[in-house]
Amino acid sequence: MRLAPAFARSPLSYPWGILDLTGADLTGANLTRAHLTGANLAGAHLTGANLTRSDLTGTNLTHANLTRVHLSGALLTGARLGRADLTDADLTHAHLGDAFLGGADLTRADLTDAYLPGARLIRADLTGANLTHANLGGAHLAGVIWSERTRWPTAAWEERMRTASELLPDGRLRVRARGAADGALSFV
Repeated sequence: MRLAPAFARSPLSYPWGILDLTGADLTGANLTRAHLTGANLAGAHLTGANLTRSDLTGTNLTHANLTRVHLSGALLTGARLGRADLTDADLTHAHLGDAFLGGADLTRADLTDAYLPGARLIRADLTGANLTHANLGGAHLAGVIWSERTRWPTAAWEERMRTASELLPDGRLRVRARGAADGALSFV
């Protein structure tokens, strides 16, 4: 599926205001290089969609189904992805600075070389995720669930995460929110 050329413009330039695709079924859609800045895609179904190098700055993707989505090189700065399902998503080289990913499922997601400074991953599930060479400076990681299969940016990062985590009954680990009143744990 390829969207009409109107999607090539910023939704902020539309005469009717912000683009609202709440709950839309965009399964398998080809949205490569789309400009969806500030769009509302809350609860949208984007399973297997291609959003490679798209601009989703400030976009609302809360509760969206992004399973197996291709977001390589996408701009998601300040995007809201709370409780989104990003299982098996390709987020290589994606820009997620200051994005909200609280409670998001990033199981087996590929975040190689992703840019996540200031991202809020509070209570996100990173089981088996690949964060090799990702920039997590200032990311909030309190309550993050991860596993032995999770790949952190460096061996030092893995050790820091292991030290800051508790073992769960199912064998996964959860980052403790030590000493933070708001539950945010940040590694700089």
